[in-house]
Amino acid sequence: MAQFLKEESRERIVDSARNEFLQHGYRNSSMRRIALRSNMTVGNLYRYFKNKEELILAAVFPAYRELSELIRSLTGGRISLESREFPQGGLSVEEIKQMISGLCTGFIGIYQRHQTAMRILMMRSDVNDRITDWFSELIRSVIVRNYALPEEDTNVRLLAEGYAAAIFSGVKEIMNRAPADSPELPKLAEVFLNSFVGLLDNDLQHFLGGSV
Repeated sequence: MAQFLKEESRERIVDSARNEFLQHGYRNSSMRRIALRSNMTVGNLYRYFKNKEELILAAVFPAYRELSELIRSLTGGRISLESREFPQGGLSVEEIKQMISGLCTGFIGIYQRHQTAMRILMMRSDVNDRITDWFSELIRSVIVRNYALPEEDTNVRLLAEGYAAAIFSGVKEIMNRAPADSPELPKLAEVFLNSFVGLLDNDLQHFLGGSV
């Protein structure tokens, strides 16, 4: 019985945290308000979760786990959200194009199953930063491989970080505006993401000219 009540309290905290994150965003959320929403003291809340980062991981866990498994399966186990180690030489543009189609379908499917968790994931948080960093490293590996540039080139890193931030902002905007059950949503996201690959494949060619 005690274990059941403990699990019930934990779920109540996680539900309260989801509402708090959606209302105030990750950085402005308050553990005190989450405790108040959960009808418990702050001290009791910290018995369940050590900090806000641990709590947001619990709040988005199903979606985050599925997203990580999706990326791992699309890359044959070579890449995951938990690791920033990429295959030597990176991925070619053709390989990333093939990945994007599967990523869009899977990503939208996860969003449709876990809308609240995915909306929280898209906020500025340490979890979101991790995913954005993953995109940044993936894009950087494509630029490095296709333009024979030094891996640690500062300008290449800045370009990749800019693309990653833009990708996340764009996907977030599409998801916020389009109905979650829209049959066009996966295709819309695919067109959007493919446009970034097109930029890497074409416009950067003219801009870089072999070096930054």
